[in-house]
Amino acid sequence: TILLINTCTLAVTMCCMQRLLLAASFVILLVPFIVIEGKIISPTIRDNSHWEELALFNISNSDIPVAKYKSKLTGLTIAIAKSETPVVNGYFCLPTETHDDDGLLHILEHLIFLGSEDYPYKEVLDLLANRCLADRTNAWTDTDHTCYTVYTAGPSGFLHILPVYLDHILYPTLREEDYLTEVHHVNGEGQDAGVVYSEMQGVEQSTANIMYFALAKKLYPNSGYHAETGGYLQNLRNSTSILKVREYHKKFYRPENLVLTITGRIDEQELFDTLRKTEEKVLRKRAIQPSNSFQRPWQAPLEKIDLQEDLIFEIEYPSDDETIGNVAVAWRLPEQISENIEMLEAYKLVMKYLTTTQVSPFEVAFVETSDPLATSVSSDTLEIKEPSLLIEFENVPVDRIDEVIPKMERVLKKIVKDGPEKFDLERISNFIDREVINNLKEIENSPHLFLPDASVLDMLYGEKPDHLQKFVTSSQLNKKFLEKNSKFWVDLIQDVFINNFKVAIKGKPSMEKVKELTTKEEDRIKKQVDSLGPDGLKEKGNIIDNAIESQILPGMDVLKKVPLGDVETIQFRSFESYNRTHNENGLFDFKDIPFKIHIENVNSNFVQFYIFLNTQTLTLRQKMLLPLLLDLWLVSPIKKNGVLTNIEKVVKRRTKTLLHIDNSLGFSGSTFSPGAYGDALIIEAQAERKKFAKAINFLSDAINYPHLTTLKVNTTAANILINIPSLRLSSTDVLRSLHDGLYFSSDSNIHHTSFLRQKKFLDGILETIKTRPQSVTYELYGMIRKLATPENAFVYLATDADELIQHFGSGLPLLHSLFNASAETDLSGISERYVVKSEYEYRKADQHAPRHVAFGVGGTESCYLKQSVLYNNTDWTHEEVADIRVMLQYLSDRMYDEVRGQGLTYGVSMSASVTEGRLTLSLTRSSRLFEAYKTVQEILKRYLENEDLWDETLVDSAKGSIIYSWTEKEETVEDMVGQTVKAYMRGTDSKYNRQFVRALGRVKLGDIRAAAQRILPQFLSEYSTQTVIVCNPASVIDIVKDFSEFGIELKTYKALEDTFLADQ
Repeated sequence: TILLINTCTLAVTMCCMQRLLLAASFVILLVPFIVIEGKIISPTIRDNSHWEELALFNISNSDIPVAKYKSKLTGLTIAIAKSETPVVNGYFCLPTETHDDDGLLHILEHLIFLGSEDYPYKEVLDLLANRCLADRTNAWTDTDHTCYTVYTAGPSGFLHILPVYLDHILYPTLREEDYLTEVHHVNGEGQDAGVVYSEMQGVEQSTANIMYFALAKKLYPNSGYHAETGGYLQNLRNSTSILKVREYHKKFYRPENLVLTITGRIDEQELFDTLRKTEEKVLRKRAIQPSNSFQRPWQAPLEKIDLQEDLIFEIEYPSDDETIGNVAVAWRLPEQISENIEMLEAYKLVMKYLTTTQVSPFEVAFVETSDPLATSVSSDTLEIKEPSLLIEFENVPVDRIDEVIPKMERVLKKIVKDGPEKFDLERISNFIDREVINNLKEIENSPHLFLPDASVLDMLYGEKPDHLQKFVTSSQLNKKFLEKNSKFWVDLIQDVFINNFKVAIKGKPSMEKVKELTTKEEDRIKKQVDSLGPDGLKEKGNIIDNAIESQILPGMDVLKKVPLGDVETIQFRSFESYNRTHNENGLFDFKDIPFKIHIENVNSNFVQFYIFLNTQTLTLRQKMLLPLLLDLWLVSPIKKNGVLTNIEKVVKRRTKTLLHIDNSLGFSGSTFSPGAYGDALIIEAQAERKKFAKAINFLSDAINYPHLTTLKVNTTAANILINIPSLRLSSTDVLRSLHDGLYFSSDSNIHHTSFLRQKKFLDGILETIKTRPQSVTYELYGMIRKLATPENAFVYLATDADELIQHFGSGLPLLHSLFNASAETDLSGISERYVVKSEYEYRKADQHAPRHVAFGVGGTESCYLKQSVLYNNTDWTHEEVADIRVMLQYLSDRMYDEVRGQGLTYGVSMSASVTEGRLTLSLTRSSRLFEAYKTVQEILKRYLENEDLWDETLVDSAKGSIIYSWTEKEETVEDMVGQTVKAYMRGTDSKYNRQFVRALGRVKLGDIRAAAQRILPQFLSEYSTQTVIVCNPASVIDIVKDFSEFGIELKTYKALEDTFLADQ
């Protein structure tokens, strides 16, 4: 029997098998159900025939299929891409829209994780996800959508956690008690707190935040695109409520507004089977209480800005440094994003032409000049309903900020005036080729690198069935622009950037704003405390205590309903290692290669290069010159055999040859902060394998024959110096610098490159250039000659070895000329492992002067803490490494619940570094730092004094989380290679990472208890810990007083110049 039911007046009095079909205001059910007292109670979905295929296509140049499905019963949508990766990625996204600053989107992003109808327990989602070999679930809130994520090692765990996660998204508990702890409350001392509140304290007054929202308000007036979806602090205090949150959830969090984007080894039918339980619940709910009609967000037309002239305005932001500002310029496009997806790629390409590489028009005019106006010029695209194109000028001298826009206009007009004849068509064609090749590289690595963004755009702004494919393959569509001539690009620049009026903002720093905000906040809190009085404060304290008390953690019976993931089932990519001592079947002939070398045989069409140069041979002054050298070496003209190749030609050659090139001290190091193994200057590059010969030739020329000029040295040093003021204003950068400064000795590159020391040193360099212009250049050339020698180098390659040998020979003769070899080249020890000092070898001999530091940074309202103890094991393969990491993960999980769960801090974690030889406790964006730290100490004491508290089921969750974290390190081909090269530097087997994953699976409860007894006492003593705290200057006095309760005597400083960071 087919029964037609009006969805507005559901009235059913019979019990039978029925079919529902969504059509107009009628529904035909293709499910059996039971009717009790006129209500449908228990629908059951028999099969998967209700999933309609909306799109199906293969990504070009790959065997990766992409499919899009929609449920005819619930409206739930799925986008899926299958790939051979050890990780399954899930992105569960909803279009969300708001026109106020209450932060409802962001608040829901937090409250979703605090329990659901079927799982009404705090932390249950994360604990179950951990058992499924996933790290913590996570989420982000953007202006136009909210997205929830989970990544698992393997597909079985993903399918187990999916229905639990969807129950949280669609049917969260949204308790008022959780709102108080997670979002905002006033505690018993009259202070505002809450996790969301703490998070927004750390960003509301940031330069980027202030400038973005001021610009967006002008670009998109009276729209949701300038709403602060995170919530302004005053809104969180005064206007936001749990009732508003519930209403918002009811309006937007529904299956027909939800898209599941999934990548990895996943089977559609298994996925549909897994979703059946969720869909049946949706149908039961709708039968009992039909949902209101749904209107897709972001459908209303946007208000036109209708500019009659350029709109240029100024805004101030709080800063302790009033010398450096920022400028942002935007052009709002007149068409919707879905109207011409391909053309948006053309806009991005032309902005790259204007801003990318040191020979781009804007870089030449503003940065690479003897009279720089900025340290960098970058471009961005607001990919929303009607996109905007942005150009940003960073670190502009405030007294010259008014020069930026007129000069930008002159540069653009000159390009148009010079016409197609002078337009560099070759350079933009190189960008197009690189975009296409980079897309192929992403396809080879994993679709999670590009499918989620495309799926979100399709979800928000797609209008036709083929839009998902167009968004996914947009980079490949760039190939059509290779056919465009110079006139096309010049006309595009004129039409977009000259003929259109623009909106521009000049951001100026203000010390007065810092004082004003600090005073205003102090006065507000004082009034709040006075207004509440003793009784009111006591009541507030009781309210939050009761809210915390009401939170229930899941029992072991709940957690064990989800089976523990099996680490042995994780499938990693295969690879084989080759070097002089491990060369199976003599595949390579290494005898004529004049340096140490290691090759990984991986399934890839690309070749990755890691070139290591040891800096230990440098003098102290030369080590101080390293940041300057790094910023010059690989981006200079080339002079070889007396022939000078200018920078324009070098950049074109580099762009054609390499997909990527970078250099740093240590892995992922930055200018003022070396990474792990910071004694090594690492040159990292990547190219298509078919361009191996050209890549080697270019690297050889760039390494051995850079042409350095006094002008370029002077400009680079000046630009490095201009970046330093922003670091002084960054709480996290100051925290890191002080934390490292306490620990590392003056012999380390970490010491030499610290931004405060570099400021003094580079100021001296600029003075030296004035009196002895060539001397610094000669010093830099001397460093290059000392570093770039076969004896000092190690080359690490990863590619398809068989293909490499077939095309370039087993002896790889091309490599012989990578470095200029001298007649005295010493080949002794060439078969030995290449060794670079680990950071633990640079500990200060005296760890007591001082031990504990507090410092105030204006412009932040949150507090940050790092506290570390020594860890003396230097053997990565020691079994205790796995025990300690699981133990720290277990404690981090408890702290997340008890510290973040009370709204005392946004972030809390414990970590171990074998490389540095220390274990670290971190608290970030804390609104109540002392309370947070006190709770941490109580947790550590509990688990130290009572071994029975350690729970085996929670140990399983901690293991699952960290197993995923280490599995994820090999998610892509590039990731895997990155782990093999780090394993080499650690002195372990190339397969260390996956071996360690297995070791984590073998950790037992007793191992964790034993590790805790060895480690935790150190964190409870002021004599074995080192502590750094950074917060608002107004909070420093109270912080010092509070921490003295633990015997931690914090030394304070008025200025960074007064600290040990200024020591030479």
